[in-house]
Amino acid sequence: ERDVTVPVGVHDEVGRLSEGFNAMTASLQDAEEELRAYATDLEVRVAARTEELRASKAEVEAQALRLEELDRLKTRLFANLSHEFRTPLTILLGPIEDALASDTPMPEPLAGQLPSMQQSARRLLDLINQLLDLAKLEAGALDRTPIDFGDLVAGTVAAFESEAVQHGLTLVVAGVEPSPVVLGEARHLRRVVANLVSNALAHTPEGGRITVQLAASEETARLTVEDTGSGIPAEALPHVFDRFYQVEASPTLGRAGTGIGLALARELVEAHGGTVSVTSEVGVGSTFVVTLPTTDAAPVALAPSSSQAATVPRLPRSMAEASDDSLALGERPTLLLVEDHAALRDFLARALAEGYEVHPAADGAEALALAKSLRPDLIVSDVMMPNLDGLALAAALRADDALRATPVVLLTARADAADEVAGLDAGADAYLAKPFSLPVLRAHLDALVERHQTLRDRFRREVVVQPSEIVVTSDDAAFVERVRAVVEDALADPHLTVEVLADRLAVSPRQLHRRMRALTGLTPAAFVRAMRLQRAATLLAGRSGTVAEVAYAVGFRSESHFTKRFKAEFGVLPSVYGEGSAG
Repeated sequence: ERDVTVPVGVHDEVGRLSEGFNAMTASLQDAEEELRAYATDLEVRVAARTEELRASKAEVEAQALRLEELDRLKTRLFANLSHEFRTPLTILLGPIEDALASDTPMPEPLAGQLPSMQQSARRLLDLINQLLDLAKLEAGALDRTPIDFGDLVAGTVAAFESEAVQHGLTLVVAGVEPSPVVLGEARHLRRVVANLVSNALAHTPEGGRITVQLAASEETARLTVEDTGSGIPAEALPHVFDRFYQVEASPTLGRAGTGIGLALARELVEAHGGTVSVTSEVGVGSTFVVTLPTTDAAPVALAPSSSQAATVPRLPRSMAEASDDSLALGERPTLLLVEDHAALRDFLARALAEGYEVHPAADGAEALALAKSLRPDLIVSDVMMPNLDGLALAAALRADDALRATPVVLLTARADAADEVAGLDAGADAYLAKPFSLPVLRAHLDALVERHQTLRDRFRREVVVQPSEIVVTSDDAAFVERVRAVVEDALADPHLTVEVLADRLAVSPRQLHRRMRALTGLTPAAFVRAMRLQRAATLLAGRSGTVAEVAYAVGFRSESHFTKRFKAEFGVLPSVYGEGSAG
């Protein structure tokens, strides 16, 4: 074995390396501790930030819910305000339009002021509708259908021709072939065109010109409304589409807008995926340009706008002019009028009193109770009322066997299609938006009375004369068939009175009387007598007994009374009728 001698310097070097390694190890341990502490701190901070974000998200969601609720409240507020505005507008427009339609001469200056009053009231109604449209745009989606934009523009602009002539303006419309088809909601697009044309008319002096130009490219319809009016200052141009912004009135025209029309036009265009812009020069005029995306779909037929002809056909005569034979025994139809606004209720009661026996009620609950005792021929009701609204009233009437056939006309400030559908679903026969035209209301009522008159004549002809051949197709027919069946079962009973008949039908004698008169034109007693005479004629024709035997068989107490009634009904004596039938 050899002894290995390690130099002293190597020992020293190994010691230094060992110390360095230990130092590095301690340093790594310290770094590890720092990293661990940092990670822990980071976790704490991430958890805290996550909690903050979660709380922030919850707050945002709560704010979104509050905003949605505010939108609903705002829309409801606008609807309620609209109701409050539309009711006095109905009271204003109704007498004005009645006076304008009357043939009675009116004193001056009233005769000259009425057209201006009518125009102002309609303008106020238009502003109310625009405010409602602004509110609803934020809350609902559009009902999009393919629309022939050229037809829509031409029809809308045509409504302004008389106003242009009145103000000494030239209104020109230039279309394009083929007419572009756009996807949207017709009433909203009409509003866009109407607002732009109305704005041009309002700011163009006498002798000026408004040009409405339609053009189309492969994917875009372009509508231009150009006027030679007062123009818009440069500093006002960026704000003309802002809500409630008003450019100062022209010193020559003296008219300022409301700040609603152009704002509504822009929001409607943007809701349809389009754009609207304006260029203008003071003293030269303004040009508004609307662009809308087009579609290849075939356009649907446009429904008439509210400014066009009445929505119901006129009957050849009003109820006030109807002859006695068109009503039950010459009586006027009974009309239950339900309206919580006292002034409007009084106005309508006076306006309808000429042709109807009007019974007023202040709300739906009072009306329902009155309807059950009165059994009216017609019911005209407001929709928004305390205690029981018009929709609930219509539904309650339809759920009542004794009242479900009563025609109901609803009058309301809620003019949307969805509201009209809700009214018709509740059981209304007609739905008129306030302010409505009195001639249109009367035409609806006349049509309903005429329809029930026709139904009543059919019952009188078929149910009594040929009871075995009727096909029951309605609640009214079913009721008359029940009456006929009860009468047939007791035809030989001379004690079958109206009271007994009503008791067997589980209705009051008054209800039975009113409903039978309304449906057949006959009182219950006359209906029973007619059925007895018809059965007697059948028995006599079949030689089923002597005159006396037949008379007693159908419930007459004396042969002489039977003979008198039979001759009045058929024009011959029962003995002769039997012989003639046998021969």
